Amino acid sequence: MPVFAPVELDGRLLADGGLASNAPLDLVLDAPRDRPLNCIIIELFARAGSRPRTLGASVVRATDLSFGNQTERILEGRVREQRLRALVGRLAARLPEQVQADAEIASLLAEAGHEPLLTLVRIGYRAARVEAGPGKLFDFSAVTLADRWTAGGEAMQRALGRLQLPAAATTLAEGLLLHEVEVRSERI
Repeated sequence: MPVFAPVELDGRLLADGGLASNAPLDLVLDAPRDRPLNCIIIELFARAGSRPRTLGASVVRATDLSFGNQTERILEGRVREQRLRALVGRLAARLPEQVQADAEIASLLAEAGHEPLLTLVRIGYRAARVEAGPGKLFDFSAVTLADRWTAGGEAMQRALGRLQLPAAATTLAEGLLLHEVEVRSERI
């Protein structure tokens, strides 16, 4: 969904990749790990919002949903994967030892094995009404950046506090926890 015109370099068209994946969470989730991981996701596009009342507000809402739902789709896929891993683990526990010891079966079970705990904190940002509009993607004014910086600092403090409270997280699947933090612009 390119917004900026691509640039040709050495015969290749290059475009802003951030527009293809606003929060490339799958790159973090797919990396092999051998210990628990805490991951903080910052969503600049609010999935939750009010009904648009103008054509301009509809364009903004469509953009928010387009980008904001990318992370949700990645999380839904990870939840399905974690649930399948848990099912394979339970099934494996019922297999006779000699079947589990078979080299091919053992290899498959190891690949589908248990992953260390993954705790996600998703920070959602709600833009100010004065920032909202079709041009909000390009609003880098001093006032807007200062507001975002303040909101981001508050959100990060809350996110770090949530990481200290694993019981307060939503369990998406075995070994996959999610904390939600929403922060609003001070100018709303």
